[in-house]
Amino acid sequence: LTQLESLQPNVKEKAERAPSCFTQYSPLGKAFKDIIRKRCYIIDTDPQLKPIFKYPPHIVFKRPPNVRDIVVKSDYPPENRETFLDKVPEGNYKCGQCAHCSFTYKCDSFTHPRTGQKFKIKGLITCMSTNDVYMVKYPCGKTPKSLKTRISEHHSNIRTGETKNPVAVHFVQAGHPITSVRYIGMEMVKMSSRGGDIERKCLERGSFWIHRLNTLSPLGVNEEFFIERGYKDNWVKHASDRVEGLTQLESLQPNVKEKAERAPSCFTQYSPLGKAFKDIIWKRCYIIDTDPQLKPIFKYPPHIVFKRPP
Repeated sequence: LTQLESLQPNVKEKAERAPSCFTQYSPLGKAFKDIIRKRCYIIDTDPQLKPIFKYPPHIVFKRPPNVRDIVVKSDYPPENRETFLDKVPEGNYKCGQCAHCSFTYKCDSFTHPRTGQKFKIKGLITCMSTNDVYMVKYPCGKTPKSLKTRISEHHSNIRTGETKNPVAVHFVQAGHPITSVRYIGMEMVKMSSRGGDIERKCLERGSFWIHRLNTLSPLGVNEEFFIERGYKDNWVKHASDRVEGLTQLESLQPNVKEKAERAPSCFTQYSPLGKAFKDIIWKRCYIIDTDPQLKPIFKYPPHIVFKRPP
């Protein structure tokens, strides 16, 4: 080497490594590893996955929870510390610090305008509260944001005449002024101490109230709500989707139950990566259709069943 060459910094080229797949070890681990390696050629048929999985994935097994892990951990209830807020009853209140307080009012319950049924408000809710199910006289919605942020978005949509927002469309078509907006929080969504997906929980509770108050179009302003059925999530977009009228003759016909083909079940031990594994299987199950041997077996996406680890 010359003197100039020896002074040049060494640039190390990064070698491409195979992606790693981390999962908990189980008696089925070796079979799982062999299946992945045998069928990895299916990935080459997908143009999006092919540049990512240039090499077969490297399977890495983690230690599953043992008896010590299961026995030692406990879920203690939180310590109850009394504050001045404990004496305030549950209900909807003004925060007194934002411009949206004039659009809400103090109440501990609300009455359905058509049925006259009375509902109690669950939780201590103000304009600053997050993870709420709210009502704008009378469509229902959910928001993981603060309540005032969501109402501010509704105000902006009404001013601009946003056609994709059902609340804004209703106000524009009916000719209501923006000052006539009235909202209250109906429920504060709380997660358990073990955690979970708070946005999904808000979505579920919002759908519950839409169904309970029957505010789905055409009876209300809500155009859709979320339900979970089987292996995929569905949106009900109209009241007619869930109400089927039967004639007298049709109702007298005997119900003949046909044996429906069931999706194959995939049994595996539960692990913290279980949900991610489940989502990957469901998202990429269409790749199986490219294999002539697997296609007649997997007519439907597999049903993932988690077993209790040792």
